[in-house]
Amino acid sequence: MSVKIGNEEFTEFNDLYNDPDFLSDSERTEIEFEVALIGKLIEAREKCGMSQ
Repeated sequence: MSVKIGNEEFTEFNDLYNDPDFLSDSERTEIEFEVALIGKLIEAREKCGMSQ
């Protein structure tokens, strides 16, 4: 779903993420892995009392 702000039309991230012509299944899997990895790194830093 695109969003119109003023006279500009913008594409939402979900539109691109779910578009098989824009991202392949393997690219989507890689993104999901990287997001999970970053989440684990943040958890580990917080557990050690480290901040960003």
